[in-house]
Amino acid sequence: FPSHDIAGVKVTSYLYIDPSGNDDNFGSEIAPFKTLGAAAGVAQFRDTIIFKNGTYLNTVSNAIQKRLFITSKYLFTKDSADIKNTIVTGGSDFVLFNISNADSVFINGLTIQNHSNVTISTSNNPVIITSCIFKNNGNAATQNAFMSLNYGSKVSNSTFDANNGYISVNNSNVTIDGNKFFNNKFGSNGPSYLFQGWTGKFTVTNNLFVQNG
Repeated sequence: FPSHDIAGVKVTSYLYIDPSGNDDNFGSEIAPFKTLGAAAGVAQFRDTIIFKNGTYLNTVSNAIQKRLFITSKYLFTKDSADIKNTIVTGGSDFVLFNISNADSVFINGLTIQNHSNVTISTSNNPVIITSCIFKNNGNAATQNAFMSLNYGSKVSNSTFDANNGYISVNNSNVTIDGNKFFNNKFGSNGPSYLFQGWTGKFTVTNNLFVQNG
């Protein structure tokens, strides 16, 4: 082939994570990594990181500093069971997904639960969250923010169940669309509302709210 037919072509990669994997592996489907940190460390711009079904206990923050698509088998199957069976959990003294210096990051098809601090925090860049479950996150005593969104972020088609605290909106053009909010607790020690922050353009549409507060 002429050289100009192949020069500059970027082939987007799939990197896999499995609870029984090993961070010394190559990150292929048959030799997956064990942690998101290892996968994100070697991933290139616009790569896709796929969590296999299982429970992932995190003890440190996952720093995401490049444009990535982070998902589960739901990407291929569109089976909601793959969302429920891919669980990312953590502790209490760190941000679970700490996103910075990235064009944008996509998070899809995960259950994020039982993390007693901020689940996702962005710094001057958007995060696009779709088809996720957020359950029992945040600190029940302080009820501070359990999610922090920045300019251009969007959360859609996701379920928020029994979280503690509020969603912090730190810039404009944030969209919350088509989500379900059940039994989320806020107001005892912090802001008495589910969304807090930016007073500019902030869109909340087509959501279902049941027994929050």
